[in-house]
Amino acid sequence: MLKKKNKGKIVLILAVLAFFSWIFIAPTLLSEHFHELDEAYIEKTEKIDLDRDSSLTYSVERFEQRENSYREIIEISGFAFKELKEEIKNREILIYMESENKKNNYIVKAELIQRPEILTEHLAGEDLSKHIDVGFYAKFSAIVMKNGIYKVNIVVKENDKMYFTDAKFIIKKDKGMVTILPVV
Repeated sequence: MLKKKNKGKIVLILAVLAFFSWIFIAPTLLSEHFHELDEAYIEKTEKIDLDRDSSLTYSVERFEQRENSYREIIEISGFAFKELKEEIKNREILIYMESENKKNNYIVKAELIQRPEILTEHLAGEDLSKHIDVGFYAKFSAIVMKNGIYKVNIVVKENDKMYFTDAKFIIKKDKGMVTILPVV
């Protein structure tokens, strides 16, 4: 039979193990099940082979990590399009993070937003109401991403055709620290 002294040590050891397990596992569990309002889901995906010379018109105007965020929230916004034609009825903009090792790739579906100033600049004198939104905004948690270096790409899907461009940024994740760096 165990003595009271040994029972206390066993309970203390189990409590310490449970505490450290929670510290390492909780952020991932919480990130998978609890999202902020307007936060996009990040999904692991296979490598996407697309034409890298798609000549998209795009701009990344904001790409930053939220300060003091234990969930490693990243926000990206801008605009992107291949063509501005009335025939384009469907447009999706995706943020594709391609790993250097080609095994851990992630994709985030961005929210389309109206950017009338961009349409006005590229379609001077035309009726803008017949054109689909070209702006995008995505907020996602990088906590589920594995450690590594990821090249950030923008994928535009217009009428079921996909176009691809390098956003000229990388995300470096090392030991839980996320850094966003421009590619020079």
